[in-house]
Amino acid sequence: MRHLLILTIFLASCVSGGGEKPPETPIDRVPEFMLEYGSSSGEFRSPDDFLGNKTLLMFFTIQCPHCRRELPFVDYAYRELSGAGLSVVVVNREGLRETTEEYWSDNGLVMPWWLDPDRAVFDLFATAGVPRFYLIDEEGVAVWERVGRIGSGDFTEEGGNLFNALITEKLEL
Repeated sequence: MRHLLILTIFLASCVSGGGEKPPETPIDRVPEFMLEYGSSSGEFRSPDDFLGNKTLLMFFTIQCPHCRRELPFVDYAYRELSGAGLSVVVVNREGLRETTEEYWSDNGLVMPWWLDPDRAVFDLFATAGVPRFYLIDEEGVAVWERVGRIGSGDFTEEGGNLFNALITEKLEL
């Protein structure tokens, strides 16, 4: 029974942020920040590197089961829509490089990823809740935000196409 209680608390913390206050109002503009590029130690990126394009921004943690279910949908969007002008920015909140590299390799993910080891960037957007998604236009304005799952289950191509249709509609790709 104790293990069930601990598991329930852990799973709830993925979306609730571990008992923190609820998320604030949605952001209007992407704030200035620097992220360490996951594939290259010591290389950093800022919004200037991906804005000007329409952007899908996702915050996640490897420990969150809902995040792990959403990552294949985001990777599919990256594969299918990056040629149409979509930038995909996937940020591991409080994650480690080695853990993320291993997860990407084990799951065949190809999209680039960034690290936010101390939550400094995440905290510019919200106080709690992953997975967290933003669709951002060329001017840096968030046109859509979602906390929690988007997909309806494990990844399927049909589900990926529905996710891509949402992105295409909201960002007018």
